[in-house]
Amino acid sequence: MSMVDALKRDLIQGYRVVSGVFDWVDNPITYASGFQNYNYVDTRRLVAWPKWRQCAAELAVHSYEQGLPMPEVVLGVESGGILPAGDIGAQFGVPTGIVRKAAKGHGNDAGRIAGVDVEGLVALVVEDVTTTGGSSVSAAQAVRAAGAMQVIVLTLLDRSWGHAKQAMQAEGFEFLALLQLLDLAKTQEDKLLFEHEERRFHAFMEAWRELESARNGDEASPKELKALEEAVAEAAKYTPPPEG
Repeated sequence: MSMVDALKRDLIQGYRVVSGVFDWVDNPITYASGFQNYNYVDTRRLVAWPKWRQCAAELAVHSYEQGLPMPEVVLGVESGGILPAGDIGAQFGVPTGIVRKAAKGHGNDAGRIAGVDVEGLVALVVEDVTTTGGSSVSAAQAVRAAGAMQVIVLTLLDRSWGHAKQAMQAEGFEFLALLQLLDLAKTQEDKLLFEHEERRFHAFMEAWRELESARNGDEASPKELKALEEAVAEAAKYTPPPEG
C-alpha cells in the first residue's frame, strides 16, 4: 500500500469515527445554497482532533499534484479551514494565515486576509468541506485580489460531485480534494444513498445555473425568472431514494 493510500485509509477512518458521516437524519438539513440533504458530515469534529489534522496535513503533502508550484503561504477559510490550514502549513514549512468571510474594516489586517502577506506568492487556500464551491471561489478571489501570484484551493472533503472543481477552474483556480464523499461509504446501502444525493445535486446545480444565466442576461421576463426560481427551490427539496 502506498503512503497516499494508507493516509487516505486513516483519514476515512477518522471521518467514520468522529464526524457523524453516517448520522442519517429524519429531517433534512438545508445547506447555505438551499440544497436539502439527509446526511451531514461534521468535518469540524474531525479537525478538532490533532491526530486527524496531522493525518490530513500529511496526506495534503504526499498527494500534492505534480506540476503544481509548491505553496509559499497557506490560508484557512474562516472558520472550518483555519485549524487544518495550520497543520498543512507546518507540513509544507510555510506561514499560515486566514481568509475571513468578510473584511473586518478596522485595525491591522482589516481586509479579508489576516496574518500573512500573499503578494507575489503561490497561495494554498484550505477548506474543510466543499459543496457548491461558492465560498471557496470567494476566498480564492480575495487572495488573488490581495496580490497572490497563483491561488490553489484544497479541501479536505469534496461533496460537490465535480461542481466545485468546475467552478474553480472557470475562475482560473486549481482545485484539490483529499477525499470525495463516496470514499466514506461503508456499505452498499451507504453507497446507494450517496449516489442518490449525487443525482439530486446535479439536478439542483443545473437548475441553479439556468437561473443564474437568466439573471445575468436581460431577456428573461419577471414571470420566467419566477418560474426558474421555483424550479431551483423544487430541485433543492429533499426526496428519499427510490425503494428497491
